[in-house]
Amino acid sequence: MLIQQLSDRKFESILSAPQMLYYSFERQICHWLLRRPPPKIEGPNLLNLGCRPHTYPGWVNADDCAL
Repeated sequence: MLIQQLSDRKFESILSAPQMLYYSFERQICHWLLRRPPPKIEGPNLLNLGCRPHTYPGWVNADDCAL
């Protein structure tokens, strides 16, 4: 339910127009500067959530990439 509300941008609708503009601009800047694609791995794309210091062969660490 929360995921659906976030994807519908329900919580952003209570912001003022300047706040919404700032938030959208900030989100785009962060997307351009900080987004890293997942590494190219042979086989299925397996995502490991919350494993910060531990890496496993064939798995993408969710802490290091934005999908």
